[in-house]
Amino acid sequence: MKDSDELMVWTWAGWEPLHYYRRVGGFHEAQEGNALWAEQWFETLHSERTAEALAEAGINWVTTHFFKGFGLAAEAGEIDQTARMIANCHRHGVKVFVYLQYGTIVPETMVDEEPRSAAWPRVGPDGRCDGPPYTYGDQYWRSKPCANQPGFREYLLRCVEKAVAIGADGIWIDNLNSDGCHCDRCQAAFREFLARSVANPLRDLGVRNVANIRIPVADRPRDPVYQQWVRFRCEETGWSLRMIASKARQLNPDILVAANIGLGNEINYAATNGNWLGNLEVLDYCYAENSLFPGVRGEAILSQHFPMKIAAALGLRVVPGAGSGRRTRFYPVPSVPDVPRLRRVFAESAMLGGHAAGGPWGLRGENGGADPILLRDAEYRAGNRRLADAYGAWHRLFAQSTDAAPVAVLHSFEAAAFDHPHSRKVQREFEQLLRRHRIPFRYVLSDRPDGLEGIELLILPHVLPVSDELAECLRGFVRRGGKLLATGRTSLYDEWLRQRTDYALADVFGVSFSNELESASCDEMLVNPANGSIFLPGEWGLQTRAGEPACRVGGDRIVEAIREAVSPRSLPEVLCSSPHVGFEVRRLPEGARLFALLNYGESPVEDVEVRFAGTSAPRTVRAFALDRGEMELPCRVIGDGRTAFAVPALDVEFYAVVNG
Repeated sequence: MKDSDELMVWTWAGWEPLHYYRRVGGFHEAQEGNALWAEQWFETLHSERTAEALAEAGINWVTTHFFKGFGLAAEAGEIDQTARMIANCHRHGVKVFVYLQYGTIVPETMVDEEPRSAAWPRVGPDGRCDGPPYTYGDQYWRSKPCANQPGFREYLLRCVEKAVAIGADGIWIDNLNSDGCHCDRCQAAFREFLARSVANPLRDLGVRNVANIRIPVADRPRDPVYQQWVRFRCEETGWSLRMIASKARQLNPDILVAANIGLGNEINYAATNGNWLGNLEVLDYCYAENSLFPGVRGEAILSQHFPMKIAAALGLRVVPGAGSGRRTRFYPVPSVPDVPRLRRVFAESAMLGGHAAGGPWGLRGENGGADPILLRDAEYRAGNRRLADAYGAWHRLFAQSTDAAPVAVLHSFEAAAFDHPHSRKVQREFEQLLRRHRIPFRYVLSDRPDGLEGIELLILPHVLPVSDELAECLRGFVRRGGKLLATGRTSLYDEWLRQRTDYALADVFGVSFSNELESASCDEMLVNPANGSIFLPGEWGLQTRAGEPACRVGGDRIVEAIREAVSPRSLPEVLCSSPHVGFEVRRLPEGARLFALLNYGESPVEDVEVRFAGTSAPRTVRAFALDRGEMELPCRVIGDGRTAFAVPALDVEFYAVVNG
């Protein structure tokens, strides 16, 4: 994997082949791709004119169609067009990811060149392979393939060879999923997996041997065989990904590999799609396809914070893909964000360590065959270019820094896979709480706890399953001076959701489990005086069946406890009236701190003040904002010995370098 700090301003450039639009019929993702004018649009998409427009708009990476699952022979003509697009783009300094469909094939056309593909569709427990979930929604002609069938993975490697041959700069893998297959090969492979991963079948599975076990036919998260099946499918996906990435890099060491698992959307990627974040370590970038276009919905902040920071825990950068169609009366049309909204995308990408999406739908075919907005609107291109240039400067500043957030949230594989949606709901409640109160935080993955360096407080939001190994790691974190904040029955279960007689972290919490403790303390916050760790026995963030909060400890009280648990030097305070201002703290190589503020609301915020502690009080801080350029802001020492400075009206983004 390449640890590249190269600036990436990315967009989609037609990720479907033209004949796909005709086969799907009607509208597809707010685009009328099978219209009579679609061929003209598609020809324009591959032209030198488009490459020039991309470069003029400051976009230096695109993702375009290559292999949709129809077959290399069936798509040969359009692959030739992709090769032409690559050549045109390269002449204008734009690099190209080519789209590689992993999750579906089209037997109608693929069997003509690869007869074995007739046996590739996944099989249900009833032996059928038609209809959801074994086809792609109502697109009944798109079958989800079984990766264990002979020839499937090898065919994908042939696609990689072709992509490298036409000059692709990157491989973009879509639908990297293992939804599950019940064919004879998968049954045998699953039993082999059980034989090597289950030491004691009677104790661990409730059966004497695994020879006759079959793949589960129901989603039962506490079923030990189902749990093993989720792990088996995650392993299958990881194996495929490593094969593809290894082949691509063998053929071209400079090629980049990206994939889409829907990071940040509502899908349970572990249990539903047979994927876990650890699989992504082999990538260079991850695409986050979700609806999290930065802004405000109701009282909630919409943000790419989770996908960008969870990827950062793996050493990855995220390419954000938020966007959607809109309707004009009855007809969906491409939804292209205007430049002011894109400004927030660029600013957030810089702040959170991601790459920027420059007008992600700017090349979609428009109603009536009008030119896409990136081609017809010079003002739009100029606005995007202005943002891209500013992002370049921000990116260089942020890329040399490291995340200095003193608080982290534990993201657990077992909780995500086997206690969803409860664990995810509580995690999101904590995420919103921390954002609203401008407490910078990052993530630690349960299977990679080495990411605890620099963390002062680790939050375990309803993390019921904690293995003995993870519990010991967390004890070591506390012995080194760290603190935990846990809720509910955190650590009362092992990694297989088997209940213990006591919390695995009882010594850290300073209390032992009992029904009486839960009943008496469901609305309490318990602090262990020996180590400062915080425990809420109630299920904070969840509701009872009567619709009442399961724990009545208020968010303000939790925030106060978090601030008391963390060093004042590590956790600056941002005062303002808006709950929709995000705050990040990063550390520059020379030791200075980088403070970043982002207004997710639509109206400027006028009353922002930043207070921070340090070894010395600077007279001024060096600050930046897009509309104001570089500024020197005066500081003042306040009564408690901290230093403060006022932020000019916060339109969107604000960055300040603080010495001392």
